[in-house]
Amino acid sequence: MIVLESVTRVLAFVGKEFVETTRRPWAVLSLVIGPLALLLAFGAGYSGFRRPLNAILVVPPGSGLPTDAGAYQASSIPGLNLMGVVPDVGPAEAQIHDGTADVLVIAPGDLQQSFKAGQQSVIRIEYSIIDPIRLGDAQLLAREVANVANRKLIEAAVSQGQAAVPPGGPGKDIPPQILAAPTRAETVNLAPTDPNVVSFFGIAAIVLILQHLAVTLFALSLVRERVQGRFEIFRVAPVRTIEVLLGKGLAYFAMTAVVSLVTMLVFVRVIGVPDLAPGPTVAYVVTLVIAASLALGALVAALSDGERQVVQLSLFLLLASVFFGGFILSVDEFHPAAQVISYLLPVTHGIQLLQNAMLRGEAQPGWEIDALGMMFLGFSLLSWRLVRRTIARA
Repeated sequence: MIVLESVTRVLAFVGKEFVETTRRPWAVLSLVIGPLALLLAFGAGYSGFRRPLNAILVVPPGSGLPTDAGAYQASSIPGLNLMGVVPDVGPAEAQIHDGTADVLVIAPGDLQQSFKAGQQSVIRIEYSIIDPIRLGDAQLLAREVANVANRKLIEAAVSQGQAAVPPGGPGKDIPPQILAAPTRAETVNLAPTDPNVVSFFGIAAIVLILQHLAVTLFALSLVRERVQGRFEIFRVAPVRTIEVLLGKGLAYFAMTAVVSLVTMLVFVRVIGVPDLAPGPTVAYVVTLVIAASLALGALVAALSDGERQVVQLSLFLLLASVFFGGFILSVDEFHPAAQVISYLLPVTHGIQLLQNAMLRGEAQPGWEIDALGMMFLGFSLLSWRLVRRTIARA
C-alpha cells in the first residue's frame, strides 16, 4: 500500500509537469531549435579551410637565389600564398604593418657562401599576428620554408657534384631532387568515417542541447514550486522530497528523451551524420547524459533563490560546457587543473562517448560511463539533501 501511494504521488508530479510544459511548447522548442539553427548556419558558412597566409619573399642582391616568383611556384607550400619577390626589406615590412601581407620571408644575403663554408644561415620569418591559432600556423609554415630552402640548397650542391662524376659513376643517374629528398609523406586516415564539420560538431551539439534542456527545465520547474509557495504545502502534505524530485525527473527525462530521439533522427536521416554505433549503445549513453544533467539541474535549483538566478546559472553552465566540454577545444589541450572543470560536466563525457560510438563504431563505452553514473548519484544526493532542507524550513 505504501509503495502504491508513493508511485501515485510520483505519477501525479509526472502528469503535472507534462501539463505545464504542453501549455508552453515554445519554451521547449526555443531551447532546441535555436542551437540547431545556429549549428546549421555555422556548418553551411564554414568552409573547413583557413585562408592561406599571404607571404612576401625578400631576396637580397648577391644571395644567389632566383628573383623570379615563378621559380618558387613549383615548391609552393600549402597554406602560404606567395605574393611576390622583392629585394628590400623596408617596403615589404610596410605591407606587413598595413595588413596587405601576413608573413615576410627574408633570405640571407650570403646563403650559398655560408653553405659552401660549412656554416648555417638563418632565414628570418617576420609576421604581425595576434590570433594564437594563426600564430601557430605561421610558426609551422616558417619551419616548412626552412625545409624547402634546405632542400633547394642540397639539390644545387648535388647537381654541381654530379657534374664532376664521370658517366656511370655512383649517383650519376639519380635526380638531384631524389637525393635531396629521398622520402615523402603520404597520410592515411584509418578512421572508419570521414565526417564533415556539421557531422562532427553536430554530435557535440546534440549532447550540449540535451544537457542545457534538462538542466534549465528541471531547475526552473523546481524553483517555480518554491517561489509560488508550494514548498509549504509539500512540508505538511504526505509527500516526500524524493517523490517530488523523482516525479519531476521522470517527466523531464521523458521530454528530453523525445527531443533527443527526434534530433538524432534529423541528424542521421536528413543531414547525413554517420552512425556506426548499435542502437542500444547510443540509447544507453543518451540516457546517462540526460540523467546526469537532470541531477545537475536539481542542484542548480537548490542553489538558486529565484528563476532569474536559475537562468544565470544555466547560461554559466552552457558557457562552461562550450569552453571546457570539448565542444570546440579538446579536453586534453587544457592544463590538468582546468580539466577538473571539464570532467565535472556531463557534456564532456557525452560528447566523447557519442562521437566514438557514432563515428568510430565503438560498441564498448569507456570510463566515461562510470563518470556519468557517479555524477548522477553525486548530484542527486547533494540536491536531495539541499531541497529537503529547504522544504523543511518552508
